[in-house]
Amino acid sequence: MAFGDENEVGSRGAAAPRNDSVRQAEDPRTVFVIHGRDLDVRNAIFDFLRALGLKPQEWEHLVRATGKGAPSLTEVVTRAVREAQAVVALLTPDDRVQLHPELREASDTTAELSTGCQARPNVFLELGMALAALPDHTIILEAGDMRRTADLAGLNYVTVSASVDWRNKVAQRLENAGCPVDRAGGDWQHPHRFADLAAHRRR
Repeated sequence: MAFGDENEVGSRGAAAPRNDSVRQAEDPRTVFVIHGRDLDVRNAIFDFLRALGLKPQEWEHLVRATGKGAPSLTEVVTRAVREAQAVVALLTPDDRVQLHPELREASDTTAELSTGCQARPNVFLELGMALAALPDHTIILEAGDMRRTADLAGLNYVTVSASVDWRNKVAQRLENAGCPVDRAGGDWQHPHRFADLAAHRRR
């Protein structure tokens, strides 16, 4: 499926989330990044955020912040969302999935019946937690070709590519979320991080 740099699918239909636009984290540079198995894309996004003067949080640092030796995923994510100024959810084609033949219906589309790629389950879980807590401060990025997820209908997201345009959009959205974005340097615009990602070829 082909997308532009910015997309919106369907209509949300749910009740409007509360306005959290006045949020101010202790360190407004703090960004919680939700990601799956694709570390190449994850690392590129981390480098991009750091080039903007922001502080994407490493997972082990988030675990340590709970003060527990073996915290649950929910504990780590809840704390990370609570302490971040913004959340960046990165969807990459990590899993190949298909509807089970026993559950098929006559109304199912070809896309629904065929095998396709989608993000890891933990990404959807963490994204849901972020949207529930910080709907106005959560930015969704998509890198690669993935099947559409009905539960994300109506949510606006940005497609990661080698272009500069999407990076400008993300920088602006981070500023809208209250992050002190530094665009003074040119490194954040450099295309080398996103020019040859395997996620864009994965099917």
